[in-house]
Amino acid sequence: NNGIAVGQGGIMSTTDAGQTWNPVTTVLPDNIIWRQVYFETPLIGYAVGAPGAIARTTDGGMNWSLNTSITTGSFYDVVSWGNTILTTANFGDILRSTDGGLTWTTISTGVLVALHKMLFVSPSIGFCAGSSGTIIKTTDNGITWAALNPGAPTTTSFQDIDMVGSNIFFTGNSDFIYSTSNQGGSFSLVGFLAVQPVSSTYYSTDFLPNGDFVTVGNWGLVNSKFGSTSQPVCHTSLIKAGTNFNVWTESATGKVIVVGAPSIAGGNDQIMLSTNGGANWTSGTVNSSGIYRGLDMASPMIGYLSGSNGEVHKTTDGGFNWVQCSNIGILPTDYFYALDATDVNTVFTVNNTGTVGGTVHKSTDGGVTWNIYKISQSLSPADHALYGISMVDGTTGWVIN
Repeated sequence: NNGIAVGQGGIMSTTDAGQTWNPVTTVLPDNIIWRQVYFETPLIGYAVGAPGAIARTTDGGMNWSLNTSITTGSFYDVVSWGNTILTTANFGDILRSTDGGLTWTTISTGVLVALHKMLFVSPSIGFCAGSSGTIIKTTDNGITWAALNPGAPTTTSFQDIDMVGSNIFFTGNSDFIYSTSNQGGSFSLVGFLAVQPVSSTYYSTDFLPNGDFVTVGNWGLVNSKFGSTSQPVCHTSLIKAGTNFNVWTESATGKVIVVGAPSIAGGNDQIMLSTNGGANWTSGTVNSSGIYRGLDMASPMIGYLSGSNGEVHKTTDGGFNWVQCSNIGILPTDYFYALDATDVNTVFTVNNTGTVGGTVHKSTDGGVTWNIYKISQSLSPADHALYGISMVDGTTGWVIN
């Protein structure tokens, strides 16, 4: 029935199996982001976070005492046994206490990365993992540490460690869980789907004794594997990581078009389409690295989008394929923030930056030629950078900055 949750909102407790939650009775600083909680016994536990926060409870989490001797640092994880306490920090340091937290020794592990998670398989043997594909091991109660070689790329940020039987699993990579059955002597891979919807960091995995698992991560990613012969299953409908800036929808058909920034350089995934109200998505085709902010469909089949690099693109098949319009008179430094098409041939887009600010670009022949109009004279182009446009018709409308 008893549980403790820690995070940016502080430390919360439940005594009715999660039905209700209340802040702990101890008044703790509001600026602390608590990252991990660990209970050595049902009564004795520790919580750590940033900046420089280490707290202890001796009554099951109802009251906490903050260690005032430490005021700086960023702590990610904590473990304890008896009077020995270890907490991981940024820049590869581990703080160790052997007197219940009265005094601390800073241990340099030899790696200069954030250390996110620890797991001790015995009081003497432990593992720690963090960013840049780092896994380190101790065999002397955390006094000294040696780097292991899991073979993970430096883009891997390990966030979780689990032990099932004799197997130790390290979670974080976009495509694999790294595992060892000989305490770090060698590593093997537990694969996810061959094609993930997006690549990102996985933060936590839960294992069953038979090897089944569920792992979760950034962008709402969820993968599972149940059954010794089954393939992992992705439960995520998201097909693109990255920021989206604009959306167009057609209520009669449930069609939705979303545009934004590419998830990775050269990804060409700035456009997403759904034909069933967002239940399923597919990518539009565009040969560009631009970031798109302006979007409008003049008809179910013909529409326009605009964005960075002075780009305006047109579709004639309902948004599935996009071709760049003429850029005569448009500078590559222009950045279009909004677009409005009043009919299939008449389209307006507004410039937010570039060598001149406050310009409206108008085409009356479907993007073949452009007329450029400056809103007003200004000593600084940024004074009249435009963010939005709404046209009543082909001659009357509004812009804002």
